[in-house]
Amino acid sequence: MQFAKLRREKYGIEYIDYYKKYPEGLKGAQVALRRDPTSFHNLRYYCKTPFRFVCKDQIPRYAKYRVRPLDNEPETGIFEDPSTVDTGNQRILPHETRGRNYLKYEYGDRVKREGAKYMMQIQTRIAQDDDDPEIFNNMVTWDEHAHPWSDLAVIEIDHVYDWKESCRTSFSLNHMPKSLGIIKAKSVYDYNSLNYMRSHSEKARVARMLSYKLFGYPNPIPDNDDRNSGDWAKIQLEKIRNLSRS
Repeated sequence: MQFAKLRREKYGIEYIDYYKKYPEGLKGAQVALRRDPTSFHNLRYYCKTPFRFVCKDQIPRYAKYRVRPLDNEPETGIFEDPSTVDTGNQRILPHETRGRNYLKYEYGDRVKREGAKYMMQIQTRIAQDDDDPEIFNNMVTWDEHAHPWSDLAVIEIDHVYDWKESCRTSFSLNHMPKSLGIIKAKSVYDYNSLNYMRSHSEKARVARMLSYKLFGYPNPIPDNDDRNSGDWAKIQLEKIRNLSRS
């Protein structure tokens, strides 16, 4: 709840108050940050909140998922020291010549040219009565030697949605077979409460779709915007000038 309440986005700056109040949230955001990746295709996509998983042997397990390029192309854009980055700043850097959508255009061209293929993988661990609650913490990675990743399915992308199609696209955590499910949360402080709340967000999705019918679709994200204005931009430009002089 605090994550949504303390976003307070303005001119591309957001979650500053949240990061001050919850340092662990800041660490999680820093780990996910990428700067100047060459393509959406070579990034890795993780589901870090575990789900309930019951296999044919009827042994209860927990499961996480990830998606990587089928050819395991090296990931780009990883920070050596994320602590040096202004995590809450989503604006284009003053010296950046590319627009905000450069990765979207690159990916669209890639899909038209050759498509994009991924390997979906699953990581499981057997549920125990005395499990440490921290194993449900999405900031804590499971030991890959004890709980290795296994190939699950190949995903092929042959089409990129246009703006309106992407606005209408949604998903629900309730669309799962009986062998999968949400791990029951004991309280709002339980790590599993995150997926529990997500599974009860259907009304928000319906409201969003209704807003499109009543008010139309929002404007597409522009290639460039006017968020690089004011004192922040002046300070960054001055830093660049000082670096060029030294």
